[in-house]
Amino acid sequence: MLPLLVTSLWYFTFLVLAATSLAEDVGISSESCGKATHIWKYCFLNAIFGLIFLVTYCVFPGGGEGARARAALCIIFHFGFLVWGYLMWVHMTTDCQDIMKNRYSNLYGYSQMCIVHNAFCGIVIFLHETFLGTYVRSDYTVVAEIKNDTPVEYIEDANIYHQGSENKPPPFQMGDVEAVNNLPIPSEVPNQASPGS
Repeated sequence: MLPLLVTSLWYFTFLVLAATSLAEDVGISSESCGKATHIWKYCFLNAIFGLIFLVTYCVFPGGGEGARARAALCIIFHFGFLVWGYLMWVHMTTDCQDIMKNRYSNLYGYSQMCIVHNAFCGIVIFLHETFLGTYVRSDYTVVAEIKNDTPVEYIEDANIYHQGSENKPPPFQMGDVEAVNNLPIPSEVPNQASPGS
């Protein structure tokens, strides 16, 4: 639950700051400094990507290759925006930086925040996809899905599936969905009290 709250809160903050910075400092796109650096476009595209990330984070189905493809795309975009922002600041003239600091301070600060944001998020998602997700046994790149496809009794008591067999199944590990889905369905389902009785 904590990763959901932290990610959602951060991206909402990121988008609110983007809206205020882009609205207040829209004039930079008509100045020579803004035309040379495309800083307004950089910040705008970062905000659009942040919105797409937040929406897909909340509605994208977890697990499988679709989630991996989404994570790979997010890594590519985060590092792409990181490189674009870094090169923009390295090649910006000192006169242009002074104009930005004095007259367009909101967009100046937001653009620097975008660079740090893209570096941090790109590294975290990359580490999560390479080994961290396996280590914590969870996928934090999408919102957790709450499903109850199998009654709890059958998951907790695996012996019901192996009645008459001396071989006991290995203990279930968290996240071992394939093992649960591949278990045979018992011929007799225990009687369960109906909600109205």
